[in-house]
Amino acid sequence: MDFDFKITTWERVNVSEEHEQKVLQAIKEGKITSSNDVFDFLADKIDFRYINFRCIKLSETDEQMTVEENGGCSTIEVIDNGEEIFNNTK
Repeated sequence: MDFDFKITTWERVNVSEEHEQKVLQAIKEGKITSSNDVFDFLADKIDFRYINFRCIKLSETDEQMTVEENGGCSTIEVIDNGEEIFNNTK
């Protein structure tokens, strides 16, 4: 049986100094809204083999989500043999 809990967390992305200002500008313009967007943005500008990119999950920032924060969808689910037997919206 699996007990799943939905959380929010922060990710930290580091890019090489030479690309910091371009990434910052793209964030300010709304072109980058996630860590995946940073990678995609750089991949469009640099040969993939030379991207200096590091993304880490800041686990100390994990917070349990409420049903309301999750748009009314469950934030706790219990799965048994691939079948959901409980969630906290039922």
